[in-house]
Amino acid sequence: MSLRKQFIAGARCPKCSAMDSLVFYREEDVKGNSVRHIPVRECVDCGFKERLTDDETVADKQVKKGQPKATLNIKIKQL
Repeated sequence: MSLRKQFIAGARCPKCSAMDSLVFYREEDVKGNSVRHIPVRECVDCGFKERLTDDETVADKQVKKGQPKATLNIKIKQL
């Protein structure tokens, strides 16, 4: 299977902060008879690589680093 990489438009690398340098692709993870396709993001400038697993999402990592989750509070007024 050939590896197809896609650039993520407008994304910044979490390590070097370079704009438009992240690519997204899926790696095969073979364990026994089962094959999983793990999503990966990688910076073509600095070599940063992150495997995004089901256990740990990007939002979970932000909370672990002390960054708040983005929330939107909407107040609806009756007319």
